[in-house]
Amino acid sequence: MLEAQRHYAETYEGGPVIGDYIKDEKAARIIRMVTNNVIPGLFQTGAYARALFKARGIQEIDEEVRKWLARQAIISGRGAPNITAFIDQAAFLHPPAPEVMAEQVGKLIDLAGLSNVKLRIIEEGAPWHIGLDGDLTIFSVNGTRRAYITGQLGAQAITGANSADRLEAHWEDISEIALPSDRSLQLLQMIAKELTR
Repeated sequence: MLEAQRHYAETYEGGPVIGDYIKDEKAARIIRMVTNNVIPGLFQTGAYARALFKARGIQEIDEEVRKWLARQAIISGRGAPNITAFIDQAAFLHPPAPEVMAEQVGKLIDLAGLSNVKLRIIEEGAPWHIGLDGDLTIFSVNGTRRAYITGQLGAQAITGANSADRLEAHWEDISEIALPSDRSLQLLQMIAKELTR
């Protein structure tokens, strides 16, 4: 278990669910994510993850970052899942450091070039959306849908069919306001230029 997982498990009620989240992430054929103020863990650079772990008071940061980044092998490995991520532009407005965010945006631009990854930015000034109420991940694993709400307290599994249906509907609503992939890539490129001035 990652120290980050132990930290959640020991500090917050329901923390051990993060282990199930990572297992589902590894087994999923389709991954759909909505994040607001933080870049999705699956897409983070080492420096970005390090800044988050430090802010969360995680010890043994180097080893934890190594384990955290090992999750990313699924993105381009054999049988890689189809991943669609909606990232609110707010995630780029509070960088841990400009150079850290510049590297992070560069990685997102590279990921956007993969055939199995779709990055869509929810532009600053977009209408209010339910995704602002918390990050959401929906995995399709062996024909089964598994939904999680994630954040500072780890990952909370959503097991009720009605709740999962509502989250699915929220996903569809958010897809209506997120920029298409090509315009999202243009926005990322613009952000990258601003960060490297």
